[in-house]
Amino acid sequence: TSSDATVHSMTIEDSVYDTPADQVYYLMDCENTANSVTVMLDTEANATVDLGHSFTIATPQPGIYTQQVTVTSQDGTTTHTYTITVEKMFQFFDIVVQKFDNVLLANNNPETNGGYSFMAYEWYKNDELVSTEQYFSEGPTNNDLLDPTASYYLRLTTTDGTILQTCVSSVTLIHDYSLTVTPNPVFTGSQITVTVDFPSVELDNMGIAIYDLNGRLVYTTTTSQRITTVQLPQSIQPAPYLVMCTTPNYQKTFKIIVR
Repeated sequence: TSSDATVHSMTIEDSVYDTPADQVYYLMDCENTANSVTVMLDTEANATVDLGHSFTIATPQPGIYTQQVTVTSQDGTTTHTYTITVEKMFQFFDIVVQKFDNVLLANNNPETNGGYSFMAYEWYKNDELVSTEQYFSEGPTNNDLLDPTASYYLRLTTTDGTILQTCVSSVTLIHDYSLTVTPNPVFTGSQITVTVDFPSVELDNMGIAIYDLNGRLVYTTTTSQRITTVQLPQSIQPAPYLVMCTTPNYQKTFKIIVR
């Protein structure tokens, strides 16, 4: 004859909620990449649950999932509805792209990020808000590098107003020692941008030289930046050229076409 329709205890995975409130929030551990979570309810004997005393909530991808469950008392006179909210966070590098060891970029392309569109961003470094742009840069110059000893995470707001977040992660500084020159082809007398991915210790007075295909030097300068704008000489003639970047330990070349 009991009219008790409350949940005495709710277990979601390994978290136990005694006499839970009507609204229960569960954050999945970052180590848990499962596509569902299991919920178990302990009620008065013979009380019924519309979803059963044990059920699962699907979590196929990062996001917020809401499930309502209703308990009916043994005598059928009382019902009590609970709302369970489960949040599954993004793995950090599933949504964040690391560029040139000094920039973190949020992937806002639904075709490659799982179908999400974001309109707001909050970057945190060691739990302090450091940027509200789509990207976070460690400093004003190209030599300011991400801190491999720091902890980073990102909160994102989707276009429908849902707030999601990534797991906390550290970064690893990785250089591919590449050289790129843009635009290519380039027109006589215009500018080119020379970008290298060298460690900072290699950038002191890095030499940039432009040679024609006969090996004649047509331009030279030095820089300490990963990204350098070069004004091509007005005298340079339409032809293929080699751009060479030289540091104490590395030398890279890139072929450009001048039109």
